[in-house]
Amino acid sequence: MLDLDFAFFNLINKDKQGLFYQKGILDRLTPIFFSPRVKNLIELPDINCQGCNIVLPLGQGNMQVLEPAKQQLMFQRSCSVARDFQLQAMAVDRRLKEFFLEPEEGFSLVFGDNFIKALAYAIIKQSLSNRDINKFILVGDISGLAEFVEAVSNLNVPVSIQNPYPSRYEIMTYRLMYEKGNAISNSQINPYKWEKGNLVIIFDSQYNNLSIGIPDVMLLKLTNESQGLASPLEWGLRSNEVNPLLCNLAPIMETCLLAQEGFSLRGREQNILIKEESLSFQQLEELGNKAGIWHLFLDKGA
Repeated sequence: MLDLDFAFFNLINKDKQGLFYQKGILDRLTPIFFSPRVKNLIELPDINCQGCNIVLPLGQGNMQVLEPAKQQLMFQRSCSVARDFQLQAMAVDRRLKEFFLEPEEGFSLVFGDNFIKALAYAIIKQSLSNRDINKFILVGDISGLAEFVEAVSNLNVPVSIQNPYPSRYEIMTYRLMYEKGNAISNSQINPYKWEKGNLVIIFDSQYNNLSIGIPDVMLLKLTNESQGLASPLEWGLRSNEVNPLLCNLAPIMETCLLAQEGFSLRGREQNILIKEESLSFQQLEELGNKAGIWHLFLDKGA
C-alpha cells in the first residue's frame, strides 16, 4: 500500500459527446462503465507530498445531466477509493461544490476555501510590510467571508467589500463598524473608484477577466481560474496531468498542510477527522508559515 498524503477527486476536462452520453442512457450505464479510478500519482516535491489523482471519466456537463442519486453514487465510490489508501479526507476540485455531494460517514472533503483565505492573508500581511497600502478591496464572495473580513479589518487599514449584492453584507458591516469600531464599507463593485495604494483581491470567478489600468493598484486574483501564483507547484500539477488552476491547487495544498501537521488524513495512527471548518484560515496560515510554503506564492500573484 502506497503511503499517500492526499487524494484528489476531479472530472475529465471535456464532456463526452454522442448518443451514448444522453441523460437516460448515461443514468443507466454510468454505474457500470464510468466508476472513478486512480489515474496517476501526483508528486509535489516542493512541499514533500505525494497523492493520487482520482478521476471520474465524465465531464462536468455529463455530471450535471445525471440524476442526483447517480451523482452521489459515483462520488461515494471515489471516497471509497481514497479510503483504500487509509485516507480520511479527500481534496476535491472546487468547481464541483455546486453538486452538493456528501461524503461517506466519517470522511471529509476539502475544497480549499481556507487555503485561499490563508494565502490572501499571508499576501496582505507581507504587502503591509513592504508597500504603501491605504485600503483593502475585497471583490466577490467566498465561504467564511465574514471571518476573513473581520481579521483583515483588524489590521488597521480600511476595508471595502464590493459585491453585486451588497445588501447581503449589511449586518456584518454594521457589526464591524458600530460594535467593533473597524473601518469598513460595503458597496457595489466599482473599479473606477479604485486608487493608487489599493490592494484589490478578487475571489469571484465572474470577475476573473477584470483588468485595470490604474498605476500602483495591486490586483490579486484568487478565483477558480487563477494560475501563475506558484510556478513550481503548478508545474508539478501539470506534469502529473492535473490542470494547474487554483480550483485544483487550493484543495490539494490545504489537504497537504493538514496532513503534514498530523490532523490528518491517514487512518493508521490519528483518530482526529478533518472538517474543513475545524481550523480557521488564520491557523492554516500559521501551518503554512511552519511548513515554509508561502515563499512559493508571495509576490507571484499580484
